[in-house]
Amino acid sequence: MDDWRERIKECGDGGLSEALIGAIDELFARDRHLLEVNVHENTIAAILRCYLQPRVGYAPEDGGPWDVDFDYNRRQAMVKTINGVQNVRPDLIVHRRNTDINHLAVELKKGSSGSPDEGDLKNLAAYLLPLEDFGLGYRYALFLRFGVGDDAGKVACVRWL
Repeated sequence: MDDWRERIKECGDGGLSEALIGAIDELFARDRHLLEVNVHENTIAAILRCYLQPRVGYAPEDGGPWDVDFDYNRRQAMVKTINGVQNVRPDLIVHRRNTDINHLAVELKKGSSGSPDEGDLKNLAAYLLPLEDFGLGYRYALFLRFGVGDDAGKVACVRWL
């Protein structure tokens, strides 16, 4: 039995974890073949975005629906940066566009390694920092690694920061 679902639930936000689990399950059910043939991670992230959007609900801050975006590089009209200088594009985000209401940032990789990439972890940690500390003010940051080839349909790594 895969325990990745239990690790997703460790974020403590039941609605968010159920949305992520449902989206990943749908990705594996409908598009597993893309992981079997090892398509680019951007393709996987873009498809996962489509499955996540209808599941995420509404922002408590303003009652508006969460926006789910792939490879999004804007903080309102400005280029998204961390540490005051580094331009970034998280693979997948849940946020409210044109606001500073940021919910979830995801970095996604493919492969069988059970450990995350250090560069992605560093970025994810910075995404969690408050805006006034040159972060992006996300509530949650998640590293995911999906298996490919014979490991398609498996989640090799789940790490919340």
